[in-house]
Amino acid sequence: MANRRWCDVVACRGAVATHVQAPTRRRSGPALRAVCGLAASLVARLAVRFARLCALLALWLTLVLPAPAWANAAPAEVAAPGVQRLVDAEVLEAGTSYPEQTPAADARWQPLRLPDNWAGTRPGYGGYLWYRLKFDGPTSPDTAVYLPGYSMNLRLWVNGVALGGVGRMREPVSRYAYAPRLSAIAASLLRPGPAANELLVLVAGYPMLRCGVSEIYLGPADALQPAHDQRLFWQVTGLQISIVVSLMLGLYVAMLWWRERGNAVFGWFALAASIWGLRNLNLVVHEPPWHALLGNVAWSRVFACGEVLFIASFAMFTWRYTEELSPRDTVADSRTPVRWPGRVAAAYVACGLLAMLAMPADPASWRYLMPLSLWGLAMTLWTQARLSITAWRMRRTEPVAIAVAGFVYLLLLAHDTALITDTQQQGLYHLRPYAVLPLFGAIGWLVTQRYLDALRATHLMATRLSTEVQNQRAELQGNFDRLREAERAQTQAQERSRLMRDLHDGLGLHLLSALQQTRAPEADLTLLAGTLQDCMDELRVAVDSLAGDERDPAAVLGNLRYRMAPRLAAAGIRLDWVVDGDIPELAWLDAPHVLQLLRLVQEALTNAVRHSGAKVVTITLRRQADALDVCVFDDGQGAGQGAGLVERNGGHGLANMRARAEALGASLTLSSSPLGSCIVLGLPLTR
Repeated sequence: MANRRWCDVVACRGAVATHVQAPTRRRSGPALRAVCGLAASLVARLAVRFARLCALLALWLTLVLPAPAWANAAPAEVAAPGVQRLVDAEVLEAGTSYPEQTPAADARWQPLRLPDNWAGTRPGYGGYLWYRLKFDGPTSPDTAVYLPGYSMNLRLWVNGVALGGVGRMREPVSRYAYAPRLSAIAASLLRPGPAANELLVLVAGYPMLRCGVSEIYLGPADALQPAHDQRLFWQVTGLQISIVVSLMLGLYVAMLWWRERGNAVFGWFALAASIWGLRNLNLVVHEPPWHALLGNVAWSRVFACGEVLFIASFAMFTWRYTEELSPRDTVADSRTPVRWPGRVAAAYVACGLLAMLAMPADPASWRYLMPLSLWGLAMTLWTQARLSITAWRMRRTEPVAIAVAGFVYLLLLAHDTALITDTQQQGLYHLRPYAVLPLFGAIGWLVTQRYLDALRATHLMATRLSTEVQNQRAELQGNFDRLREAERAQTQAQERSRLMRDLHDGLGLHLLSALQQTRAPEADLTLLAGTLQDCMDELRVAVDSLAGDERDPAAVLGNLRYRMAPRLAAAGIRLDWVVDGDIPELAWLDAPHVLQLLRLVQEALTNAVRHSGAKVVTITLRRQADALDVCVFDDGQGAGQGAGLVERNGGHGLANMRARAEALGASLTLSSSPLGSCIVLGLPLTR
């Protein structure tokens, strides 16, 4: 409805702008009629809502106004044989100081008929008040006196003997306003005969708290005990149960809200339920904390603030809840978010707390709270109207149950409002603390159902997602297996091609040379033997490089050392092997790189054998900070000219070694000195 009204206002503004900017008179007539029609529509809608609110208010007042008449006609609470209903009494004001002695014999008592409500008989009185009642002699040995209601606390005397009491009678007086009192009377204290016994009751009370005493019953304890137990349950035990239920429900929904903080419905309901439970503690806690510091009047004001907070928080819950259920125009909502309910509730809380805490302790000042009371009543009726309209539109179980529970709350609120406005009765049942139990029950069931639905949907979504993930995982595993198979086949093909190329370029070339040497007219057997030895070396290097899982340079070069040592020994050269430090494995050293490393070191050893005239060749492995150095040193006579590093007659050995070092991503350093020649290959630890 708010969204449609905004659209009407926007259309109205557009019509006014069109009317103002119209260049001719011909357009002014339709625009004016459109403005008037939209204004009339808005007024009509506001009138309908106001009529609904007035109807609820009239219904509420109809329930409230006759209530004092019902209260005045209330029957006796106990009507059993032998039970005396004491209503004729005398009163005596004792002032604001606690009387240490019972009244003197010449005190001026005034006749009074119970029940006595100070709000009607002595407005503004606060302090201590004596009640004196006469009753007949006992009809049974187990006589007791029963007081259904009194406020705030009392003491009893029978024939001048104190029966005792509970709590304090001095400031701050204990709060027993809602607890009935059943006190046994010893048979020895009673006198036989009509009106032969005297009951004194001292009541402590405060102005503005509707203090006083109800009618008093005296008779057999067995006849009075059921009435006392029933009232004790509904005014104390039942209230305690409702408080615990409200607080536990508030805590439960607060935990739900904590898990889903974006849901304002959960948060406002948890706040309303918690405030209601804390507010009702005022009715059952007899010695509240900070009682001595605040006093009874200030303590009652603090809990009256709880009433204000509850009305505002429940109104906010209703607004959020009905907003979620009502259909929305997303375009209009994005332009004009509805904020006035929150502002009204905030203003009500600010004014209510200020009025409750700053109001002077004067009974006449209560009439200044009438506007605040009407404000709170209007918000309560608005919440009920909004819940009822939503239930009528949705016609679903949850909103209908909440709306019905709201009507029950209004009925019990009307009942207790009648008791508060009545200035004659005292000690009647207050039902409003139970008013929100059906409402909270319906809302708690709704919130739980919504949370369970969301949890069920989440579990279903999680199950579907898990199934999809498993399917995708199986599909990915299949793709991965196929990819690995393809990579394995590709690797095998690459290895096959590499091996064929190496055999063709290396072993094939040496075999071709050997074949040509055998066909020569005068074959040099020594040269032929060297060529065949080169073929064997090429084949061994190719075979060693096929061990693709070997990543340790020491193991790879160690195999080469054992294969080359006999050849060097046959040529009169000693091959030394030095490993300096811990030699790590190189993760990047695969089969192609192993072949390049072996070929490079093999070529260095071959050059040392053929061209340097060396006696000793040393292979050294040394770990550096960021590299692994492989050093091949020979003590040949070609030192200073690099005889051990390059081939004779302008060979390409040095160029081949540089190309292989570049393929390895390593550095190659060549040096000569009078002591010999050295090749240092710096292998990186990581690539």
